[in-house]
Amino acid sequence: MQHNDIIKAIKAHSEKFRLKPSTVGQLSVQNRNIYQNLLDGKDIQVRTAERIMLWIDQDEKDRLAKSAEREGVA
Repeated sequence: MQHNDIIKAIKAHSEKFRLKPSTVGQLSVQNRNIYQNLLDGKDIQVRTAERIMLWIDQDEKDRLAKSAEREGVA
C-alpha cells in the first residue's frame, strides 16, 4: 500500500462524510496528525495503514446503514 493510496482514501472519506482528515486519523488510529504526516512524506507502519483502511471501510458501511435507517423511518 502506497502513501498516495492512504492519502487519497482519507481525503475521499473526509469529503464524502464532511469530516476533517485529522478526525479520520483520530478516530481510526488515535492520531490526528497522521494525515499531515503522510502529506509530509513520513513513513507509517504497514499495520497502521491497514487499520486506517479497515476503519474507513467499516465507518462508511456504518454511516450508509445509519443513513438508510433514517430514510426508512421518514
